[in-house]
Amino acid sequence: MTNPLIVDGTHAMFGQAKADAASVASRIDAALDNLRTAGSSPRPGFLDLPEDSAGLGSAVALAGELAGKGPMLLLGIGGSALGVRAIDEALGASVDPRLVVSDNVDPVGLQDRLATLDPAQTLVNVVSKSGGTVETAAQWLVVHRWLAQALGDGWRQQVVVTTDPVQGDLRAWADGEGLPTLPVPSNVGGRFSVLTPVGLFPLAYAGHDVEGLLRGAAAARDACLAADDGGEAGQIAAFHLRHLPDRRMTVFSAYSDRLRQMGAWFQQLWSESLGKGGHGWSTSLAPGTTDQHSQVQLFMEGPDQHLFLFCSVERPSVRFDIPTTEQGAPPLAEYLGGHSLAELLEVERSATAGALARMGRPSLSLSMRELNAEAIGAFVMTFEIATAITGEALGINPYNQPGVELGKKLAFHALGKPGFEQAP
Repeated sequence: MTNPLIVDGTHAMFGQAKADAASVASRIDAALDNLRTAGSSPRPGFLDLPEDSAGLGSAVALAGELAGKGPMLLLGIGGSALGVRAIDEALGASVDPRLVVSDNVDPVGLQDRLATLDPAQTLVNVVSKSGGTVETAAQWLVVHRWLAQALGDGWRQQVVVTTDPVQGDLRAWADGEGLPTLPVPSNVGGRFSVLTPVGLFPLAYAGHDVEGLLRGAAAARDACLAADDGGEAGQIAAFHLRHLPDRRMTVFSAYSDRLRQMGAWFQQLWSESLGKGGHGWSTSLAPGTTDQHSQVQLFMEGPDQHLFLFCSVERPSVRFDIPTTEQGAPPLAEYLGGHSLAELLEVERSATAGALARMGRPSLSLSMRELNAEAIGAFVMTFEIATAITGEALGINPYNQPGVELGKKLAFHALGKPGFEQAP
């Protein structure tokens, strides 16, 4: 029982940690007790997703049945889109994409996406757990018109809806139209939902190994919950809790282009789950080595308020050896000959973490031996467990988002939604 995600805490305690280690460990232990108790009310639904054979089976079966429909256009936002895009990119999205994610209401962006697609050869997946997400509803109304103008009543053959199994406007509408649907388990929040049909269906349709994702998630869950300290998830939680209250800015630095979007997925999970009640961390992305040339100066000598998560792949699928300078070639950086781009990337990551440590700036290093479905499934589950542990240790609910609701209500008022005639 080994977690495919490897956590290295060599530099985790550089700089002064303010929180008492024994107190942090005690709070983490209490949080783990709740997560380990199968069937107890605090146990979150995402922990049981690796065993949800019905969700996996329905997603894979429908993806196979509709395989000839051409590219998929996924309409969603936040947890309905970020995880799908992140995993698709991590596992190698094709140059001619099988999966197109539209997660904003920017009209130019949507027009650009539709311009590349043929309505008769596009499968549209409308995703909203609540069934009332305003951005997804608006996108769908535009895309429905695009389909109906080209196909008439045949638009119904091009649409799949993923939403709550029993309630919500989207569920009622989809059932009324006789559209194929997939359920989002009622006990799994949107930002924890990528291992439900929200993610499994589009990822299976795109040809990714969704069974491998769940195997990796199960291995990570079992390893973390079996370890006295919560394993890799406990290390991530303790790293953050030990540095409160002074360091409240977490920087996710992916040293792999394919992992950049996993940082965006982490950003929503961590910020929306834990940023409440005066707690939480702001999160930012600083991909390596790119942002060594734009942000590391700030991180080294600016305000000492950051925590760093470095994420890398030990054995990338391509290394690209750097050739030795030959006669007639430009005499640039001759010392690089005989090394590889993969080696250079890892040297730069290690050097940046080491330099930050010398300045008293703490970091945690995360790595995968290989970038595959099991490693990505483990990444997802490990961070979800770390989020749950951290929320409980802080005495906050990591599964709601009360700070988001006022903005939604003000938008509904401005748009004239019935029931919101008076501004909140």
